[in-house]
Amino acid sequence: MSQISPGVRNTVRGEDFIVTDKKNETIIEAEGISDLVQGIKFKFDLELDSAELISPENTKLVADTSLNCRKTKLFIETTLRN
Repeated sequence: MSQISPGVRNTVRGEDFIVTDKKNETIIEAEGISDLVQGIKFKFDLELDSAELISPENTKLVADTSLNCRKTKLFIETTLRN
């Protein structure tokens, strides 16, 4: 997986991570960014685990239809607090 480099976001075992270091072609260090693993550091062996790259081009933007964009404001406030 030569596409994996530091800064790339990926999904491993159903959770999202950002790669912090690539030790060699098969070992990566990553930090969790999804709720369950947020802030925890991991090492993955890509020969044992499959990593799916999160591509910004495939991101689907969804409009906030809540009154006065309440959901967006709540998301931003929560993100800033954490």
